Amino acid sequence: MKQLLIITGVFVIAALFYHQQRQIQSYKDTAQLQSVELSTLKDSVKVIHQKNGALSYQVKAVEVEKRNLRESLEIAGYEIKDLKEKEIRWRKITSTLRAELESKGTGQTEIIKTEIVTETDTIIQGNFAWNNKYLFLDGKINENLISFDYRYNTPINIFTSEKKKETIVTVSLADPNASIISANSITISKKRKWYQKPWVWGAAGLATGIIVAK
Repeated sequence: MKQLLIITGVFVIAALFYHQQRQIQSYKDTAQLQSVELSTLKDSVKVIHQKNGALSYQVKAVEVEKRNLRESLEIAGYEIKDLKEKEIRWRKITSTLRAELESKGTGQTEIIKTEIVTETDTIIQGNFAWNNKYLFLDGKINENLISFDYRYNTPINIFTSEKKKETIVTVSLADPNASIISANSITISKKRKWYQKPWVWGAAGLATGIIVAK
């Protein structure tokens, strides 16, 4: 009877350790998903002014564990079916970046006549506007001078995934006419520590119970 009580007590202690760890993990999962949701609602881009006058940008990243990956992707607005069409296995994704690139400026150029102008030739004067959903031109033609404002905008998605012993970075641009002509990537892997796994805490509780029972 005494041995049965001891064994029962050991298993109770182990169960309490395991249950406590599961609760902690549940709170952690909730916090991770809430962080992803907040990152999608609030701009997390920080502008860095360099000494030479140029600008660089830092994006704050949210770290989640594998078991929260699918829900995190869905919260961030990624469609699982769209990932499959891009030959991306969402279970293998290790990081994502969603951003929107934009460039603005002004310019002007002369109209250079390369042909003989006849009496019937005309140059249209006045304002003009043109766009293809990504590049926007708003300008004016005055005699032989074209002045214009331009704005270029395109969303970009970057997925880092694992494929056997390789790390694959997939970049998706919304503008079908844009292309990436050069790139390189460095990835630092960070595996989950062994002592963070729930079964380790359960085993620790069991061992502790046996020691106490002796």
